[in-house]
Amino acid sequence: MGFRVTLISMPSQSATAALRRLGLTRTDEPDEANESPFNGATNGENYLLWVNDDWHVVTDEELSALSAGSELRALRANETVMISEIAKFENGEKVWSLALDCNKGREHLTCIGHPPANWPEIRDNLLAEAAAEED
Repeated sequence: MGFRVTLISMPSQSATAALRRLGLTRTDEPDEANESPFNGATNGENYLLWVNDDWHVVTDEELSALSAGSELRALRANETVMISEIAKFENGEKVWSLALDCNKGREHLTCIGHPPANWPEIRDNLLAEAAAEED
């Protein structure tokens, strides 16, 4: 069947409003196996929201709304179709995204917008590591 998840990282001060927009509330109940529909954690500065996509698939529209007046980064991984994406949203707009469709090969990376300047270096290093593992 595969694993589907969305991870959303945002400044901690934005978390309460973001959870409210998704219709969620904090319970402070532990879920060590991440079997709940969603989980959250903070380090004081940032808040990480883990959404199991069997419960709810977070859309670009929702991520845009969650980023209103702030910014966030989202990682979506879908093992059922072997596609993953990371994106930055700021003030209601998608600033950039990088998406990988493994069905088209590990080098099939789609870039939209203006991701961080060092992403080509990161990509090249990871591809070199993968190639070395195959040898």
